[in-house]
Amino acid sequence: MAEGDSPLSPEDVEGTLRPLDEATMLPARAYTDGEVFAFERERWFEADWMCVGRESDVGAPGTWFVAPVCRGGVIVVAGDDGVPRAFHNVCRHRGTTLLDGCGERATRIRCPYHGWSYDLRGRLALAPAMDDVPDFDPEAHGLAPVRLETFGGFLFVSLAATGPSLLAWLDDLPAQFDGIPLSGLVLGRRSRYTVRANWKLLMENFAESYHFGPVHPQLQRQTPSARAESLLSRGPWQGGWMPLLPGAETVSKDGRRHG
Repeated sequence: MAEGDSPLSPEDVEGTLRPLDEATMLPARAYTDGEVFAFERERWFEADWMCVGRESDVGAPGTWFVAPVCRGGVIVVAGDDGVPRAFHNVCRHRGTTLLDGCGERATRIRCPYHGWSYDLRGRLALAPAMDDVPDFDPEAHGLAPVRLETFGGFLFVSLAATGPSLLAWLDDLPAQFDGIPLSGLVLGRRSRYTVRANWKLLMENFAESYHFGPVHPQLQRQTPSARAESLLSRGPWQGGWMPLLPGAETVSKDGRRHG
């Protein structure tokens, strides 16, 4: 697909780009057309920064997880020095998938096919029967690195070999969190959902409060949708908040923190 060659025409998105109170949804094919999804994957998901977890997810050397941000996944692992790094989840020999899921106390990353092993910094540590191969250079066959940076305790990866730093890409987002101790957040519970829908439908549902009354009546009582506010930006993000009613401390059932 040529540079800038979007599968959606200017006419397709004209209504979506109108002022907010006049705008319409994207056309239906934006949610169902495989060509559109391939474009999004190539130009966004395989080029931009994506949040994949928290620094605490790889808090100890040898702790790792596979982030499903591309077809093969990306390994995020804490090195023996405690520094988190990211690598493409494929062996440099025959492209075999290396890991799945998450784990801890690893000392090596071993390919299940031919036994090539990599240390926690991605360097090739063992390649059986390769000692007699002329001009074989182990240093040239380490795991392919993926750019990894952090913001507020969150881990971000970018599959693009070059590009803006994470902070440059976030643009004016960090300023919105001045005074909020994001790095001090602690994971309380993790839930996973498999949703058979286009990703944009999930994002649109999360970003709007129009459904609060019928779907979340308890939440509607604490944070009425009429009080919702949107936060637009210069960067590739959009946010908002739901102000609490006077007297409410949080969105628990009775509005109290109890802790």
